[in-house]
Amino acid sequence: MNNFAVIEKLEDFSFEKVQYYSIRFEEKDFNEFFDFLNRMENVPEIEMDLNNLLLWIEEIGENYGAIRHEANTLANRIDRLFHDESIRWNEDYSDILFEPGLIIEL
Repeated sequence: MNNFAVIEKLEDFSFEKVQYYSIRFEEKDFNEFFDFLNRMENVPEIEMDLNNLLLWIEEIGENYGAIRHEANTLANRIDRLFHDESIRWNEDYSDILFEPGLIIEL
């Protein structure tokens, strides 16, 4: 069975120096970032940590920036999302520059 994923721009997380993105699997209603937030928002033990995480996401986005341009290939970004040796890619993404809305096959 093939799994497809779409890279989605996080409109609510657009800052001066960083535009954040997340991956959404075709069969899911929410991307992975919002799925994580939805699951964690009602866990009282981590409320402060979750708030700090969101503050740091904004701080990095507004004041520091993201990655060097050389590391902006789709393969590098996918590797950061899924650093898992068990994942085998159906195609070589090492030469493809990252573009929002790109559909990839896992």
